[in-house]
Amino acid sequence: MLLPKDKKKRIFLFKLCFGLGTFALLFILFEPKEIISTLKETNIYFFIFAFFSCSLVLLGRIYRWGIILRDLGIKVSFWKIAEMYIISYWFNTFMPGSVGGDVYKIYGLFKEGAQKIHSLATVFIERFTGLLAMITIAFVSIILFRDKLPVPGILLLSMGGIVAAIFVLLFSTRYVPKFCLVCRKYIKFTRKILTDEKIELISVAIEDIRKNKKMFIKSYLFGIVLQFIILVAYYFIGVSLVIDHQAHKVVPFVFFLMFFPVIEIITMVPISINGLGIRELLLVGFLKYANATGTFAISFSVINRLILIIFALIGGVLLLTKRSSKKETVDNS
Repeated sequence: MLLPKDKKKRIFLFKLCFGLGTFALLFILFEPKEIISTLKETNIYFFIFAFFSCSLVLLGRIYRWGIILRDLGIKVSFWKIAEMYIISYWFNTFMPGSVGGDVYKIYGLFKEGAQKIHSLATVFIERFTGLLAMITIAFVSIILFRDKLPVPGILLLSMGGIVAAIFVLLFSTRYVPKFCLVCRKYIKFTRKILTDEKIELISVAIEDIRKNKKMFIKSYLFGIVLQFIILVAYYFIGVSLVIDHQAHKVVPFVFFLMFFPVIEIITMVPISINGLGIRELLLVGFLKYANATGTFAISFSVINRLILIIFALIGGVLLLTKRSSKKETVDNS
């Protein structure tokens, strides 16, 4: 069921105001002068290394999506895949939640001649394997390094439960669509979420996974590598912000392994624009376990968002160029 335009606008404005308001409140609470001073002292070399690592991950994600497309029989050139993926960063950064870019990728594949349902399935598989990779790193890290940092028991239990649930679902894939129908029938709030189209998407994606198990495993393992690299990049963002260059004593690398996947997963929920305010709130909360200050948390978030905005602006330029070339083609014809 589609929402009326006025209601969509109100929801969008609420999410925007909520995100900006939360961010502004945190910025004010943790001494704006200290945050600005910390940002001014950012080590440019560590920042460049972090940016380079994030760029490497972007290329890796493009390549991984290309593998999924190829194994599912969808033929699209590498440059077209790269264009769609980079433009998706524009939508992910400036749209509610972090799934606006997925909608654009589905639309792009459909325009390239792929069937809509299989386009949805490729994005679902890419997202799912990436999510599974994040959860795996967090769960394994909590098990191996929980003595390095205090970890809430509820976090360990919840991560273990999610990992167990996912693997149960993977080994009983044929029952997932039936399970979705049962949920929709008896659980009221799932009726709007589990539409016929979404259940069909899940069914097709699961069938594609069953037929292409090697593709799923490759995507999952590749996702673990990429997730590890992005966590290294986040660590060096933290290093760049510590003036005395003793960041490993302030925020150990195991913090990023254990807590950051959890932060990434929670910010996928479309409460605000690309998790604005939510990410900062979670950083302030979780960084306490690494004895880091709120000032550091907000400064870290600003640098992290700066890198994302750079990628998003590149995507915006590509989108604008693409639309301009289409307009010229139409005018000339």
